[in-house]
Amino acid sequence: MNCAAPTVLEFDTVELAIRAMKDMPNGVPPPETIVTVDQNLQSKGGELFGSELIKYLADNGFGGWIVSCSGEDGIAETHTTLGANVVLGKPLPPVPEIRVR
Repeated sequence: MNCAAPTVLEFDTVELAIRAMKDMPNGVPPPETIVTVDQNLQSKGGELFGSELIKYLADNGFGGWIVSCSGEDGIAETHTTLGANVVLGKPLPPVPEIRVR
């Protein structure tokens, strides 16, 4: 199977992510995209939460996968209700590298 190298976009805040997505066709990344979302990005200067990004993606018809991550109780249910496909709890176990098959 041949796969193209993925495009990786990283944003320090939800506000920056949404601003960039609004410039994309249809206002969201293409459906072959996996978006990873952390609930709290305020330490990076943002005011919005990850749940607001998930809602933005769902409201605008994003067809890819949303993977959320949070160490807060109750956020998993909130994120899945809003449209996240996968929810990871924190802290994640440390690994020397990410491996994808």
